[in-house]
Amino acid sequence: MADTRIRFWGHFRSPELEASFRSDQASRERRQAIFALALGIVFTLAFIPTDRKLLGDSPTFWYLLWARLAQVAFSAGLIWASRAGLSPTARDRGLLVWAIAGNVLTWAIGLTRPDVYFMGYIFTTLFLLLLLYFVAPLPASYQTAAALLALVGNGYLLFGLHADLEPALIRSVVLSYLATCLIGTTVSRSLHHLKREQFAALAEVKTLQGILPICSHCKNVRNDEGYWQDVTVYVREHSEAEFSHGICPDCAEAHFGDVLARRRTSKSQGVT
Repeated sequence: MADTRIRFWGHFRSPELEASFRSDQASRERRQAIFALALGIVFTLAFIPTDRKLLGDSPTFWYLLWARLAQVAFSAGLIWASRAGLSPTARDRGLLVWAIAGNVLTWAIGLTRPDVYFMGYIFTTLFLLLLLYFVAPLPASYQTAAALLALVGNGYLLFGLHADLEPALIRSVVLSYLATCLIGTTVSRSLHHLKREQFAALAEVKTLQGILPICSHCKNVRNDEGYWQDVTVYVREHSEAEFSHGICPDCAEAHFGDVLARRRTSKSQGVT
């Protein structure tokens, strides 16, 4: 039986079982990845008017615009690759690069925000953390690593460039980020474990379904390759059932009736 133990970050210890799980989840994770990437595109494009308002027609605005468009193009490429059948491992790596690139773009945007707009920016970036933790189908370790990058980068912007903000506002930002990272990491890791525990439990339950061709005389079963097998062998190979052999009363009477009759006679006469 495969090793169903799960590692700390939510992967099966058995590579074969992990590969089977990822294959089973492939279509669901593909849709989830496409949804996360589409949300990222919307989020990236939504704040172009804000850039224009704050930066005007300056070179900085155009640098940010091209950076945003590059992130959108990368996201669109990942969507196309996912729809074309990108493998789970390659999609994980692509999403990790996408998350890192999103963090870098976010930091670049944060560098352009004056104090009066910075708090709005910093709370908006919490959306990115929620997107990483609860929408993007990344491994838990990748999610946590990307979230910590966001925490470090925005921490630098907060304490390095905007340390003169109200202490109460700074405390609110710090507590919000820490709470989001703590809750996100805990819940994400728990979900990765829970999904694998359910998969492992279902994998242990095998059932026979459909119509089985069975010989009306010898009771052998015809398998998928067209060969006839003993019914006990067939059931053992297609389920988790094992057999212990006995004999039913009707068969005992049919095949050993004389022996049973002598035994009953002996008992009635008191002979042991």
